[in-house]
Amino acid sequence: MLETRVADRRAVEIQVLQTLEAGEVGQTGVGDLRTFQVQPLQARQTGKMLQPGTGDLGVLQMKPDEVFQGRQVDQPVIADIGTAEMEVDLTPVGIRRHTANAATEFPNRLDGFVLIGGGCSTHKAHSYQQSRQRDRQLHCSELLADLRDWTTSRDDSCQAAYYYAHPICGCNVCPCQRNPSPRRAPRRTLIPPGGSGILTRSRILPSRRPRSSPATSSSAPLPGVSNMSRPDRSIAIPFFFLVAVLSVVVYVTVTREPGAPSADGEAESPQASADGEAKKPPPPAMPKQVDIGATPDDDETGFVSIFNGQDLTGWEGDERFWSVEDGVIVGQSTPDNLVKVNTFLIWRDGVEVDDFELRFSYRVDGNSGVQYRSEEFGNYRVRGYQADFESGDAYAGILYDEGTGRGALALRGQRTFINEEGRWNQEGFASPEKLGEFIKKDDWNDYTIIAIGDRFIHKINGVRMSEVIDRQRDKAKRSGILAIQMHSGPAMKVEVKNLRIKRRRLADAKKIVLVAGGPSHGYGAHEHNAGVKLLVKRLNAIPGIHAVGYHHNGWPRDVTAFDNADAIFLYMDGGDSHPVSEHIEQVEKLTRRGVGLMCLHYAVHVSPGVPGEHFKKWLGGYYETGWSTNPHWDATVELNTAHPVSRGIEPFQLRDEWYFNMRFREGMQGVVPVLSAKPDKATREGPRASGLSHIQEAEGRVEHIMWAVDRIDGGRGVGCTGGHVHSNWQHDGFRNLILNALVWVAGGEVAENGVQSEPVSQDEIDANQDYPKPEPEPQPEA
Repeated sequence: MLETRVADRRAVEIQVLQTLEAGEVGQTGVGDLRTFQVQPLQARQTGKMLQPGTGDLGVLQMKPDEVFQGRQVDQPVIADIGTAEMEVDLTPVGIRRHTANAATEFPNRLDGFVLIGGGCSTHKAHSYQQSRQRDRQLHCSELLADLRDWTTSRDDSCQAAYYYAHPICGCNVCPCQRNPSPRRAPRRTLIPPGGSGILTRSRILPSRRPRSSPATSSSAPLPGVSNMSRPDRSIAIPFFFLVAVLSVVVYVTVTREPGAPSADGEAESPQASADGEAKKPPPPAMPKQVDIGATPDDDETGFVSIFNGQDLTGWEGDERFWSVEDGVIVGQSTPDNLVKVNTFLIWRDGVEVDDFELRFSYRVDGNSGVQYRSEEFGNYRVRGYQADFESGDAYAGILYDEGTGRGALALRGQRTFINEEGRWNQEGFASPEKLGEFIKKDDWNDYTIIAIGDRFIHKINGVRMSEVIDRQRDKAKRSGILAIQMHSGPAMKVEVKNLRIKRRRLADAKKIVLVAGGPSHGYGAHEHNAGVKLLVKRLNAIPGIHAVGYHHNGWPRDVTAFDNADAIFLYMDGGDSHPVSEHIEQVEKLTRRGVGLMCLHYAVHVSPGVPGEHFKKWLGGYYETGWSTNPHWDATVELNTAHPVSRGIEPFQLRDEWYFNMRFREGMQGVVPVLSAKPDKATREGPRASGLSHIQEAEGRVEHIMWAVDRIDGGRGVGCTGGHVHSNWQHDGFRNLILNALVWVAGGEVAENGVQSEPVSQDEIDANQDYPKPEPEPQPEA
């Protein structure tokens, strides 16, 4: 199994011979001047730890006869050169008082630890996170990760949960304790090594007994760890803490395979050194600092306001807390209207953010932050990256990963790199205290968030506060929603104004913005929202493609929606009411800079004149009333196999409302047919072509029903007339053809075998439609 050693004159060696799953753990020992050996006969999950024993120069022994929280514990023994008696007073409701030697050394070097009451389920890991950030060498880190499991909280509000903090690494504050209340944030007293105190269920109280100066060790301490001392006074240590330590020694060892992530996020190396010790690999190399091209602080070019200064149009949150006052977004709770779980005001118009720079001003009395690249999980709750700000001294400017379990990714003055496997490297670039001097308490501060690729920078009042490079495969987020936080707890107030965003072109992907039109023809036809959703899902499975769908039933209300797009896809009703007709100038500017444009089905239909002429320039052609026709027919398609859009597609037959006889550029200049078919005589002479002799008389002519252009501005255009029948997305050929076209129109390279997308199930076809599924018609009785 696993061997773990801590290099110190107080070396710790754990040797587990059998796995926890086997139900037995044997011969776990700590070899040192202070020998500590535990031989449990049954696994921790059985609810019992039997017959542990020790041998040492001095013995600290505890023999409880009672059951603590349903776990029977018999004769646990802790050893130290300095001996202290532990007095246990168990009651049916739990521990009321314990006293013990403050410097008793537990297996993972807990010298100097104190217990703090009042950690909540959101922040109970905070002390662990901070200790890890400050000094990767702290021995407390690994133990704290597992002791998190011993904290207790029945909901998201703070209860009398305990967590552990080290007085040297400064990781002794739960965010909830910045706004004290009798229930959520008990008073905290730091007891240094050699101090003494009494633990109650809510806090540590200093002992009234006098204490003497502790003896100091002559040996050099480890980085971030104090010299050992042997005081003869005691601090409070609850009984479950002893049980936890015993359990952690076993549990940490047996539940990590060689090479798996450890409690502090690093992987154990399966290779051993010459003396047989298993060594951790070094932290990943910090990537070279590169210029990400952030906009100078005094340059507002490209920044667009996302708050109208009058009301919360485009934003959504719990109306009990959010309002607008004098051009400022205000989030406020009162003693009679408290926030019980973290709640958020979400920027709905923006759908999501990816690469961007955000600037805003804030003033806060309490704890808040701005979420970005985050996800909503119901009832205005959000998890993901957070640019933290608060009225205290510790957290403004940090990058906190809200609700994901990773906690603070970078503290103030810290630069963090997280590699693909989730291993961390951290370094300081400035003093947190010095940076804090640039932040104005109880006044307005200017905050800047920069998120470009995998790099994040937070600045307050023009001063860089934290940096992160996050490449962890299962945790890093490429895009997500934007939101403002109100933290749970005592009454608070946060104010935010002057929100401006500048979207940045993606350096590592082609971005496609898909716009869905509103309800149209009824169930199963022109299902724009449902169609866009299933396309976005499959586009985002293609390497190098990032897709986002706007489902606001027409043109996006977010004025920045297309600012960093490589291509735009329009799937909506057209004709005289085509949304593009009111946005000709906007689309013209986008296409001039090379943004691709693709229109599907009714979206290729615009009025002649200005809209029509622009469509010929952008797409190569359009549907013109009185010139084109729109019958429903079975098209046996012919593919232009020389064009990348047709890669991997076999000829197929499919019934749809295939428009034809499009109004193309004069002489088809620059227009390349991709999909063509020959309508039969009945199709040409059907009711949809009534009075159109130029169509009826063209029997036998091949019609182009999908086409592509390479524009002189460097962009690309595609038009396709199919897409009326929603269930046709289940046809592999048609679906993959459209996906090929979207990759190509964005400037991407279509694979040799084309896009091979996930099949569309019937459940997915039925989902997200604008109209309810009609009830089957009753059959006549026989």
